[in-house]
Amino acid sequence: MDGALIGMILDGIVLLFLAVTIFFSVRLSSNMAAFRSSRKELDKLVQDLSRNIDRAEAAIAGMKSASREAGAELQERMNKARIQADELNIMTEAGDNLAARLERLADRGRDAAARVDTTGAASQGLGAVAASVKRKEPAIAGFNIRDREFEDDDAGADLAADDLSAGDDDADMFHSKAERELFAAINKGRR
Repeated sequence: MDGALIGMILDGIVLLFLAVTIFFSVRLSSNMAAFRSSRKELDKLVQDLSRNIDRAEAAIAGMKSASREAGAELQERMNKARIQADELNIMTEAGDNLAARLERLADRGRDAAARVDTTGAASQGLGAVAASVKRKEPAIAGFNIRDREFEDDDAGADLAADDLSAGDDDADMFHSKAERELFAAINKGRR
C-alpha cells in the first residue's frame, strides 16, 4: 500500500504541476497576443514618426531656401543703400565745396565793394542805383559772383561732356564746374 499511496501522491503532484503549467501557458499566450497588438500599434507609431520626420526635413529645407532668398534680397538692398549713401556723401562734399567757393567769392565781392570810392558812389546818388535796379544790373559792378574756374576751364567741359550719357545738349544745363563734377561723379557711381 505504501507503494500505491506514494504513486498516487506523486501523480497528484504531477497533476498539480501540469495545472500550474497550463495556467502559465494560457497567461503567456494572452500576454503574447497583447504584445502582438501593441507591436502593430508601435509599428504604426514608428511609421507616423518617420512621416513626420520627413515632413519636418522638407519644412526645414523650405525655410533654409526662404532664408537664403531673404538674405540675398536684404544684401541687395544693403548694397543699394551703400551706393546711395556714397552718392549722398559725394553730393554733400560737392555742395560743401561749392558753398566754400561761394563764400570766398562773396568775401572777395565784399572786399571789392568796400574798396570802391565812397565819394564816387555818393556823387552818383540814388538815381544811378535805382536805374541799375530797373535794368536788373548790380549797383556795384565788382560784386558779381562768377565762377572763373568754370569760365576758364574748357578742358573740364570736354571731360564732363564725355561723361554725360544724355548727349551734348545737356552740357548747357550746368552753371559751374562743381555741378559738372557732381554730375560726373554720380554717373560714375551708377556704372
